[in-house]
Order: sequence, then C-alpha cells, then structure tokens
Amino acid sequence: MNLNRALIGITIALSIMGLLIAHTHILPTPGRPRPYTAPTISSFFPSSGAVGTVVTVLGTGFANATSVQLNGHSVGSFTIVSSTQLSFNVLWSATSGPITVINTDGQATTTSNFTVTLGIVASNPTPAPGSELAVNGTAFGSGEPIDIYFDTNDIKLAVANSNGDISVAVYIPLSATPGAHYFTAVGRRTFLAAQYPVTVRTNWGSFQNGALHQSVNPVENVLSASNVSGLQQDWAFAGTAAGTESPVISGGTAFIASSSGVMTAVNPTTGAQMWTSGTGGTIASAAAASSTSNLVYVGASDGKLYAFSGISGAPLWSYPTGAGIVGTPTLSGANIYFGSKDGKVYALNASTGSFVWSYATGGPVLSSPAVANGVVYIGSNDDSLYALNAATGALIWSYATGGPIHSSPSVANGTVYVGSEDNSIYAISAALGTKTWSVATGAPVDASPAVFNGIVYIGSGDAKFYALNAATGTSVWTLTTGGAITSAPAVANGVVYIGSEDHNLYALNAATGATLLTIHTDSAIDSSAAVANGMVYIVVGSPASLTAYDLNASLTPPTVKRPNPKQLHPNRNLKPTPSSAA
Repeated sequence: MNLNRALIGITIALSIMGLLIAHTHILPTPGRPRPYTAPTISSFFPSSGAVGTVVTVLGTGFANATSVQLNGHSVGSFTIVSSTQLSFNVLWSATSGPITVINTDGQATTTSNFTVTLGIVASNPTPAPGSELAVNGTAFGSGEPIDIYFDTNDIKLAVANSNGDISVAVYIPLSATPGAHYFTAVGRRTFLAAQYPVTVRTNWGSFQNGALHQSVNPVENVLSASNVSGLQQDWAFAGTAAGTESPVISGGTAFIASSSGVMTAVNPTTGAQMWTSGTGGTIASAAAASSTSNLVYVGASDGKLYAFSGISGAPLWSYPTGAGIVGTPTLSGANIYFGSKDGKVYALNASTGSFVWSYATGGPVLSSPAVANGVVYIGSNDDSLYALNAATGALIWSYATGGPIHSSPSVANGTVYVGSEDNSIYAISAALGTKTWSVATGAPVDASPAVFNGIVYIGSGDAKFYALNAATGTSVWTLTTGGAITSAPAVANGVVYIGSEDHNLYALNAATGATLLTIHTDSAIDSSAAVANGMVYIVVGSPASLTAYDLNASLTPPTVKRPNPKQLHPNRNLKPTPSSAA
C-alpha cells in the first residue's frame, strides 16, 4: 500500500516536472555546476503592436540572455535592462506568436502570444531632405500592392510578401521643408492604411557643419537669395556670458558654449533654455554634436575634452591633455579628433573617451581638424599644415606656410583650403601635400573657409571677404567690410552669411557677391553663423546673446497636416517594387 502511494507520488511529480520543462527547457552546458538558472518569464507588455513597437519582457535570469525570439524567429538586437527586464523592437518581418528568452542555461517561452498588428515605421524619424530611408510595414494583405505616400504624394508602390510585410527604400523629397510630415501606406486590394510621422530637419551639427569643414548646408530649402531679405529677429537667448562661441543645431536642439565654461542647450524654435552644464575652465571653441548618439562635445581651458548627454546635459566623460583646448573637436566615424595647446593632435573613441592616438606637432594647435577619406588635416602654430592617418595618427605629409595656422582647413575635390597668419590663403593637394595655389591678402587670415560649387569663401583681417575660384585661386568677387573678418562663413541655398567686426551680419549672393541683407548689431561679430531649418543663428551683442532670425509669417511655409488616407490618390504609373522581405 505504501509502495503504491509512493509510485503514484513519483508519477505525479514527474508529470508536473514534464509540464514545467515544456515551458522552461534546460539546455545542458558541459562543465557548469548545477543547479542551472534558466530564465523565467512572468509577463510582457504590450500584448500587441505594429512594426517598431517596443516590447518589454519581465521575468528572471535575463542578465546572461543570449537570444530573444518572437514566434520562433530572432528579434535581432535587444536591450537587457536588468536581470529581470529586457526589451526589443518588433521587426518588420515579425509574425504573431509566443516570446522566447534564451540564456546560457536554458530558455523560457510565454504561454500567450504577442500579436503583430497593422502598421508602418520609417528607419529614420528625423530625416533630411534628399536622404534615403526604409519604410517597413506589417499585417497588410499577402502579396498586396501597397502605395507609399509622403504627405499626399505617392512616391513608391511596394509589394507585400506572403506574410503581408513590406520593406522598401524611399527618398525624402528635396523640397520637403523642415517640420512634421507623414508617411502613409495604403493597400490597393484590402484598402488597409497605416501612417507614421517624421520630422524633417536640416541640421548644422558642428563648426563648419561636418567633418569636411565645407561650411555648407546642402539641404536648406527655406531661405534663398530670393527671400533672405525678409529675415527678422525671432528671439535672443541672453543666458550666456560674453564670448559665446558659434552655435550648432542638431537633433532638435541648439548647443552653445560660453567663455564662462558653461555648455547650454536651447530650444532652436523658441529660444527657451533646456539645460546647462559646466566644465572646469573657460571655453573658446564651438561644440560638436552627434545626432546618432545624442552626445555633445567641447574643449576647455583646463585642457580637458568633455562629453555631455545632448538630452539631459549630464557629464559623461572627460579626457585631459597637457594644456588648454581652443579648436572645435571634429566627429568622424567612431572617433573624435581635436588639437590642444600642448602641441598635440588627439583621437579619442567618441563613445567612451578612451585614447586612440596622439601626434605631436611643433607648436600649440588652435585649429580645428577636417577629416576626409581616412585623413586628418589640421594646422599648428609651428606654421605647418599636417595630414595624419585617421586610424593611426601616423604622419602622411606636412606643408610649411610662412606663419602660424589658426584657420581650420576645409577639404573639397581633393584639395585642402586653409588660411595662415602669413597673410595668405592656401590650396594644398590633399594627397600629396604640395601647393596648388596661394593668394595674398592684406592681413593675417585666421578665418576658416567655406567651399561650395567651385568657389572658396574666406575672410581676412584686412576687412575683406574673398570669393576665389577653387581650382585656380583667381578672384570671383570681393566684399569690403568695415572691420576684420575672423569668423567662418556659412553657405546655404545660394546665400553666403558672414559676420564682420564692423558689427554687421551680411547675407550675400553666393554667385555674384551682391549684398542681399545687412543686419547691424551692437558689437563685433566673431561667431560663425549656423543655418538650419529655415533659420539663421549667430551670437551677437554685448553681452553676447544667441540670436535667431527667420522669415516673416507671410513667407513661412505652412504646417503640413496629417493626410486622410481615404482622400489620397494612387499614382497608377508607378512600377511595383517587391519588398526586400524573403
């Protein structure tokens, strides 16, 4: 009798264990001690969602998770928040089913399903005009033709795969003005419709707007030579000290650095302060911002390069050099490059601040580096321009001018353009380090150049602003101002913006040099302008203020409204594009 009861008990226990194993499968790992710590899943949310939805999974044993699956297929990358929480995004190719978490000791699968619903998502929610991105969608009809609209324009005819998924490449129209826009996908057979909003931006993300230092915004499409005369002051932010450096506009934020050692983030539309964060010294350079990692960088007189969160301003890391940092750092690839008054050029990992390499020149480095095709170009007070291997810091070549180089070089069409304190502007072969041409001015050239459409634009201490043929150095036109020019120009949509120590900001026709607008301020202008999202930003006044100018209301593009899918008209001339879905 006791034996029978014991057998019955063992049978029940084995049955229960079998049920548990059905939901938590132990994977044998040779050499690991028992007991194993396989994951468990207690819940997940939401229970359904379209492509792009963030799904949060709660349970245990997630710290060493190696894979997450939805309906038996990998979800790709996932985020381990803690040992009890992880999250993932629903891929465009996902299908409804249970969620499985696998770690090094086993796996757990939910007893309920996550349901994939109708929806679309764009691979970049803040694209620039002319940029390419992917539109991904789920839960349309199997093999169904899907019209993809940008606002009300039908720009692509996608064909869903057998699961009803779409994944196609599209381009943002060059005419798309900054602000809210919408993608709409409409099935031609089922008439199912889904929408996804994007915010078009034309950023100015660093000093001279990019690693090439060409000082050009190629996607600006609001301000032009025909309407720039309508610029008016919109707002001024006076919460910074005198000596505020050139602004940068990135990721929906304006970043400015002041001589008091404070980094400030400002709403670029309203001028409202978002956050401030301090360094250990004064600041004499502009910031550099990353739109992908949401980091912002700046150097200070205490010899440190600082990295802050672009969202909160929280200090993330700093790297010490042997003297103050004056030149603006430059982001390129995984690294950030900059010079120091200790005479060295540095490369750091942009994410962690870890040392990559340094190169010693013969004098303080006040110039900001340009980076092109794996080469770092930077000037030094030892009178030389250097070309360094961006990966190793090894010297490729150097070119000696007749004076210190404070100007930051620009690279275009295989040529490096830079000014020198020997009163000259130089064009140097980027590959060989040999002089192509030089042009003498009447004073030291500390300003940095812009290069656009075969013309080099640069100011000099002789109060003149030069437009030179980029290939030959011959004069295209010249503007004489009432004061020295030390700032870099900004070029956007046929207009050149330049500040002078005569207290004026000039907007000039880029082709002819004709003055389109002159804005008089109450102080010399040493800051370089930033042109982004139909606005011009520059530091003016005494004490210095970040001031924003835009067009008057009658010229401002209207706000795009969310389209009604039922009122959209398909373009019957579009040829179908099969989804990249398998």
